[in-house]
Amino acid sequence: MLALADRYRADVHQSGHGDGYYGFVLPTRHLSGVEAVRVVSTQPAVELPDVSSPAAGSPDMLVFTVGSYSLHLDRIGRPSCVSGWAVDTAQPQVRRALQLHTDDRLVGRQRATLHRAEAVNDICDGYHGFLFALRGNSMKSLIVEDVGMGAKFQVWP
Repeated sequence: MLALADRYRADVHQSGHGDGYYGFVLPTRHLSGVEAVRVVSTQPAVELPDVSSPAAGSPDMLVFTVGSYSLHLDRIGRPSCVSGWAVDTAQPQVRRALQLHTDDRLVGRQRATLHRAEAVNDICDGYHGFLFALRGNSMKSLIVEDVGMGAKFQVWP
C-alpha cells in the first residue's frame, strides 16, 4: 500500500518541523493481520540541489505572474523532471497545490513544500518548491496548474 505524506498536521508544524504538511492516512481495514508497518521515504531530503536552482532573472528560468502570485520554473532541459517554486506573496503561509499535465493527461499532483533558497525573503520562508518526475521523452504539451487559483500555465510548447 502506498500513501502520500502531504496532509497538514498542526502538531508537527507547531513543533517547528517545516510547514506541517507531512501527515498521511492509511485505511486500517487494509492492515488487519499485519504484524508490522514500515514507513519508507523515497525522498529523505527536502532541499533541492543548487544545480536545479538557477539565479533569479536567469534565462534558464521561466516566470509566470498573476497579481501577487508567481510561478518560477527551472529550465526544462532535463526531460526527466519539472522543478521550481510557487508563492503568493499576499498569502505566503499557503503552500500551493500544483498539478502537472502532459499531453492532456494528469501526470502528478503535489503541494509545493520543498525548500528553495532563492525563494527566501522577508515575506517567504522558502518552503515553496516542487519537483515533478516525468516519464517518457516525447511530449507535445506541458501545463502546470495551481489548483487553489484554478489557473493553468502553458509551459510547452
